[in-house]
Amino acid sequence: MLVSGGLLSLGALGVLVYLALTKVHRQWRDNKLPVLDWAWFVGLPIAAYVLLLLSGVGFVLNVALAGYAVAAALILLLVIGIRNAWDLVIWISRQEHK
Repeated sequence: MLVSGGLLSLGALGVLVYLALTKVHRQWRDNKLPVLDWAWFVGLPIAAYVLLLLSGVGFVLNVALAGYAVAAALILLLVIGIRNAWDLVIWISRQEHK
């Protein structure tokens, strides 16, 4: 469990660092998008990766509920991906064709 928890934490930390380096929050704020879009494209993914980071630490510390936290974070990421893909399809279909 030590190795898997460490790798899980390292991966989640890497994604969080990537989101910070690309300044994803500032890009959404500069484009003046609605709060709902910010929540789905920025807020919820950050929350899911923080949950993965904490569950990886939980694996290292042998916390009993760490596996459930991984499952919850992955289901959240799946739902976010499905919703954002659908939002993108709707946005593309409403664009004018040149």
